[in-house]
Amino acid sequence: MKRLYIVRHAQAITDNSVSDYNRQLSEEGINEAYGIAHRLVAAGMRPDLMIASGARRALDTARIIREVFGLLSNVIEVHDELYLAVMDRIFTA
Repeated sequence: MKRLYIVRHAQAITDNSVSDYNRQLSEEGINEAYGIAHRLVAAGMRPDLMIASGARRALDTARIIREVFGLLSNVIEVHDELYLAVMDRIFTA
């Protein structure tokens, strides 16, 4: 059976000189991303596919999870329409 897990990006820096789209993970956010990745591994989960927006913080979070699982880079698909998407638009068929 296929399962869908939704993971929000980890904490990003607050920097008004950088666009929201390009904000990177804070040091705490990097630690959060590694923490959730290790919890997913401990729970026996293993993603076949990861989908992220192109926002830097989302991609960095996905890349950390991919790294912890030891997955290939092609496991992450980038879909910019997820950036600023709201749940009712994501799950509308």
